[in-house]
This record gives sequence, structure tokens and C-alpha cells, in this order.
Amino acid sequence: MVDCVDILRSITKSCGDNVGGVNKRVWITQLQQIENYTFDSLGYVNSLVTKENGNTNYPYELKKVISKKGSHSGNVEAIENVNIDVFKHTAILKAYATTPEQRDSLVGLYGASKVVVLFETDNGEIEIYGLENGLYATALTGNTGEQMQDDTAFTFTLSGLQTSLPKYFLYGGSLHTSIAYLDNIGLTPIYEIESYTAGTSTIDFINNGGDDWTVGFKIAVNNMPSGWSVDDYDYSVMFVQSGTQTLIESGTKTADYDVTTNLTGNGAGVYALSAQYNMTNGIDNLYILIGQLIKVDGSGNVLGAIKNNGLIVNSINGLDINYTVDIEQVGVSEQLNVDAFDSVTFNNTNLSHSENDTITLPLGTGGIIVYTNLDATFWVDLGSLVSSPFQLGNFYITTIS
Repeated sequence: MVDCVDILRSITKSCGDNVGGVNKRVWITQLQQIENYTFDSLGYVNSLVTKENGNTNYPYELKKVISKKGSHSGNVEAIENVNIDVFKHTAILKAYATTPEQRDSLVGLYGASKVVVLFETDNGEIEIYGLENGLYATALTGNTGEQMQDDTAFTFTLSGLQTSLPKYFLYGGSLHTSIAYLDNIGLTPIYEIESYTAGTSTIDFINNGGDDWTVGFKIAVNNMPSGWSVDDYDYSVMFVQSGTQTLIESGTKTADYDVTTNLTGNGAGVYALSAQYNMTNGIDNLYILIGQLIKVDGSGNVLGAIKNNGLIVNSINGLDINYTVDIEQVGVSEQLNVDAFDSVTFNNTNLSHSENDTITLPLGTGGIIVYTNLDATFWVDLGSLVSSPFQLGNFYITTIS
């Protein structure tokens, strides 16, 4: 099977200068490149979705030829049949091939199967030939001409049997919007991130002298996507010592808040802090979750910390995200992990180990998790929990839909 996307690419580079035509515009693709199409209540085809081109996340383009009046044409012939009446669609196209590459492309088009042709007619309409079963090349002619003004174009004849007359295409109610729609097929990714949250914030961990601490949470989130705001946040302060977890305090707040109770005299161990910011853009409700792990002795000293303050999304394109992680490591230097988690299975897929990178999210991604490896010796207080950093504050999660 020959791909129209490939065989037409070189032909259309100079078609605007060389090709004449009855119709102003002609779009060409193959039936096997069309994923689906829909009709409106009046019977017009009002959408046309092409399949993904390889692994690019971009659909096939419709190859366009803009012409003068007088060369391209289409015709239909009804053929009586015993079982069902059929209609023979015939599309006649002209193309000039002035380079070896263009002539090779014409050979490829001649061998293509199930071609679909969309004509812009002089009546300001767009007709689709071959949408049901495709068209096949039945003739290819060309000549040098005898006089200077003679036509030297190659003429293709493509035909195929369909069960109905050519369909009309109409998007947005006008020829202008229909042309723009067809011109832009293939220029945007098939799979896109519809909505996402991101942002950075901080959690204060302040020593008051000796084994006495204050944990401060903030309502403010920086570097949020445009249009998003924070409704409230769910906070948690946990103390882990020799493998045992003790919840100090948790709750929901709509303003800055300091935790001071039960943060005195706990001795050496690991404080696990987290804040889930519940966010909205007026349509969607998503969240980000930041967290910290802080190792202390019993005298008011921080021996090590991982402060995962969030993630900044610099840009998105389709399923590609360029990000920057806001993370601080004190007394340790652990490997950073950036994973996608599946919204159904909740399985993780590692995508990067860099603080700044561009990653491509797998289909079905429900969020991005940022966390670090944990040193089993340094984090001895975590015990068997060392393999579950997400439960202990050493993480950042942003949700995606």
C-alpha cells in the first residue's frame, strides 16, 4: 500500500504555480488514512478525522492542490445492478512534474489504492469523491505538446464504484470555515492534554530552640496555569521513628496555617509533611500535591531533607510537556524520578531523571509524579516504608485530564 502523504508531498510544492483547474481547490487522501467522519442533521459530512501518522501523535494531512479553472473535474455515472444500484465516481486531476522527484511521486500516486478526492466546486461547495470505497487510478497520460501554449500536464483518471452520489462537506456553515478545517487537518496532534494543574509552593519547617518545631503551610501557589485558582488545601504532618508512623495533625484550610502542637520532644526521626492544593478553573477540579521529608536529631538539628515544592510547566504540545522541578535536597543527593501514572491502573512509567526536560506522556496518563530515591541507611527511621515515598511526603503530583 502506498501512502498518499508521501507520494503527494513533492507534487504539491509547486502545484500553485503550475496546475490549472476547473475547481479552485482539491484535497487528496486515502480511505485507509481516515479514522472516521460524521454527518450533521441535513446530511452534510461535517467532520473528518485522519489516523495517526506513524508514532508522531499527528494525523495524516490532506494534500491540497490550489488550481486555476479548467483542469480538475469530477463526474458520476449511475450503473444499474441486480442487487443494488451503484455509482461510478470519476476524478480527473492534472499535475505538472518538472523534476525527477515529482515524476517518481506521480508513479506512486498512480499505484495508490482507495484514494479520496475532495473538490471545491465553482458553486462554492465541497464534494467528496470515493468516500465509501475509494478510487483507483485507471489512466495516466502526458505529452510534450507541439506548440508553446500546449498543455504539458500529466492527467490522472481515478474511478471507483460507490453506493451513493458524492457527499457534500460542510463545517461551520460556510465554505470559508470548511476550507480552513480541511487545510488544518494534520497540523495539530490527535491526542492532547485537555486540562492540567501545576504550580509551586512551600512548607516552612522552623526550629524554635532544641527539640521544638513549627510547620507552616501556605495557601498561595505560584506558577499555576492561567485561569486556575486554589479553593483550599488538605495538609498532613506525620512523624516517623524506627518504622512507626504517628499522625501529628491533618485537616483542610483556606488560609496560611502554622502547626505547633505535638511538635516538641519527639526526639530523632523523620517528619513527613504534605499539602494537597485543590484547584479549579471553573470547569475542571484538579489538584497538586507537594511534600517534604525532613530528618532531625533530638537537639533541633536538620540532618537531611528533601523538599519537593512543585513543578512548573513551561509548555505543552500534544502529549509533550516541558517542565522544571522545584526541589531542594539538604545533606543528601538522591536520584530524581519523573513518572507518569495511569488514571485507571495507577501504574507508574518513568519518563525522566532530570529537573528540566521534555517528556511525552503515555495515553491514559492521569498525572505526573516527581520523587527521589531514598537512602536506606540515612532514612533508617522509615524502616520498611522506605519503598513507599509517596505516602511519606517525598513527592509532587500534578493531575491531568
